[in-house]
Amino acid sequence: MRVSGAARFTDPERAPLIRKAFELIAESDHKSSFRLTTAMGLTTRSGRPVPKQTFSRMIRNEFYAGWITNNGSRIKGTHDPLISEELFARVQAKLNRGTPHKQVNADFPLRGFVRCAGCGTKLTAGMAKGRTERYARYWCWQKGCAHPIGISRDELEAQFKGLLSLMGPTAEFLAQMPLIAAREWEGRKGRIAKESEVLSRHEFSMHSAAAR
Repeated sequence: MRVSGAARFTDPERAPLIRKAFELIAESDHKSSFRLTTAMGLTTRSGRPVPKQTFSRMIRNEFYAGWITNNGSRIKGTHDPLISEELFARVQAKLNRGTPHKQVNADFPLRGFVRCAGCGTKLTAGMAKGRTERYARYWCWQKGCAHPIGISRDELEAQFKGLLSLMGPTAEFLAQMPLIAAREWEGRKGRIAKESEVLSRHEFSMHSAAAR
């Protein structure tokens, strides 16, 4: 059975242990957190031992940090978070350390890639609640940031595309490509000739030594 994020409200005895699980991972590691919190009494809502897969899903559940995700969408929940976004982000950073490929969210492809200009923290993203509707935004979650970033998804992604366009090759550079390629090839042929000459001398010396 999945350990639900709603446990804070319906199961107050387990809520401190769930919070402790996140804190232990931030301070140590995943395995130690699982071992210690289950030893301290963390169970499923039905009172059974927590399977490792259930625990793994629990510590990746953004519900505890105040978010609701469903079918790729991510919106700010109306519930009180059990842990801070900062703690959740620290835990995810540890869990993802060494992971060769990280899944990209199609709705917010720059989340976790673009950094805040004020503190260097990777921006988070989601659907922020407005007066009448929700808006897709990127922002800095770092507490105490002197100049926290808050920008709409469309604006940030438009700026990013503009930056990429500046990195493309110019017409002048493309016109020079044949000359550059020819120069590189001539240099490579010269290096091959020298290496071949050295190898021939080495083989001649070996044959001479053998003939003696």
